[in-house]
Amino acid sequence: MIRTWRAVAVLVSAMLLAGCGVAFTKGPVTYYVSADGDDDASGLRPERAWASLERATEQELAPGETIVLTGDRPLPGTLRVTSEDAGAPELPVRITADESFPGIVAEGKAGIDIVDTSGVEVSGVDIIVEGDAPVDGVLVTVSPGGGRHSAITLRDLAIDGAYQGVAVGAERAGDGFDGVTIEAVHVTGAQRNGIITYGATAPDYALSDLRIRDSVVTGTRGIEREEVNTGSGIVIGSVDGAVVERNDTSRNGAESHAPEGPIGLWTHDSTDVIIRDNTSHHNRSGWTDGGGFGVDISATDVLVERNLSHDNHGAGFLVYTHGKGTPTGRVTFRYNASVGDGHTDQLPSGFAVLGGLDTDDPDVFVHDIHLHHNTVVTRGGDGAGASALLLMGTVRNLRVHHNILDTSAGSAPAVRIRSFDAAGQLEFAANQLAVSPQVPLLDWDGGLAHDIDEVSGFLPGAGHNVARAPDFLDRDDLPNGLAVHSPLRVAFPPTTDLRVEPATGDLLGRPIAGGEDSVGAVSPRD
Repeated sequence: MIRTWRAVAVLVSAMLLAGCGVAFTKGPVTYYVSADGDDDASGLRPERAWASLERATEQELAPGETIVLTGDRPLPGTLRVTSEDAGAPELPVRITADESFPGIVAEGKAGIDIVDTSGVEVSGVDIIVEGDAPVDGVLVTVSPGGGRHSAITLRDLAIDGAYQGVAVGAERAGDGFDGVTIEAVHVTGAQRNGIITYGATAPDYALSDLRIRDSVVTGTRGIEREEVNTGSGIVIGSVDGAVVERNDTSRNGAESHAPEGPIGLWTHDSTDVIIRDNTSHHNRSGWTDGGGFGVDISATDVLVERNLSHDNHGAGFLVYTHGKGTPTGRVTFRYNASVGDGHTDQLPSGFAVLGGLDTDDPDVFVHDIHLHHNTVVTRGGDGAGASALLLMGTVRNLRVHHNILDTSAGSAPAVRIRSFDAAGQLEFAANQLAVSPQVPLLDWDGGLAHDIDEVSGFLPGAGHNVARAPDFLDRDDLPNGLAVHSPLRVAFPPTTDLRVEPATGDLLGRPIAGGEDSVGAVSPRD
């Protein structure tokens, strides 16, 4: 309430002064900070700039005011925005920098630390962390009991060497942020995670209305001594409502040796999440995971579409839960491609659907999983043993149709099933399977299916599948000659009750031609 009255007071004062004919600069105040400035100066003009981030932090920033970082020398320290600042979502405080400004050399908790407030935009700032100090690039948090805040925008930032590039969240249930945008943020060489949101476990979500788009996270190292997940690119945790699109995560996780994670881009403890038009490649792990995309513990109502995963150590696409969380479910994967993923002995596959591997508890499972119009192509060499689809644990209601599952370049079956409980509906229809000579199409705990009829014998819900190597086209449409196109059409089984929500386009963003009966992630051209 105090911040709201401050915003009104700023506007009213400007109106009164204008009416009296007094010559004042119109609009909210802008302050300047330069390493060549003077903290005793006014800060109101570049030639009267303050000299330190500490001085800028001390200033109580009214809604609509701006801080511009300027000069040709970096500024060390932390720029902090607190509950004494900002507070008006419709009139945000802005932090920006001149194009020539070399950046913040972050010290303390973070280069930019936003806590317990609303209405803050940060744009056009470089942040560098030197050495291995546990300093974040941008940290956006709520103190325990600090309530909910809104309208945080982070745009056009370059962050290098941070502990976590961008971290947004709250530790206590009931606290958090509504309306967070992370856009065109480039994170390189982070230690723990590139971009992460966090908070209480589902269903006590710390964030709502999250947007992460057009960002790049590369070279997140992971922490070798940690026994928990580190080294991921983008982590969407504790969110109710997110769109994560057009991002690239690559070469993350090289120093992680924990028994879980990392993954290029994944979500957990979240609901109503859309992950689309992203690329995740060359991610690594010293033990397990190291995959492209993941829908993990306690995630529900997730759509994963038009994403490209390639050359990752782990599975290209993973859906998973375990005994410490609630079921993961109502997840759709469509028009995605996994090419050359699954290089490790841990869960080698393009797609992996895993329900409660660490427990016999029947209440731990994944459910209502729908995989359609995806392409999986494995390679030889390190990925020769990767299956296209791996099923393990308890899975309730699984639908797999109109996918290309091609392991013909390697030595693995197209489908591998281990310790699997297909609870509820199981439908495996209209898929195109391809394997190398003498390799079975399907391996279920050592039971082998070498032809389509035998596949149907193992999977009662199977029908209208074909065993035929894809005739790939359009190799020049994707990087590195990745092949994801086949003109084959396979109709639904006549008895199926599958329903497909219409997609706006295929993996290449082209209109879907000829309806839903084509297989794979790229619709054939008519």
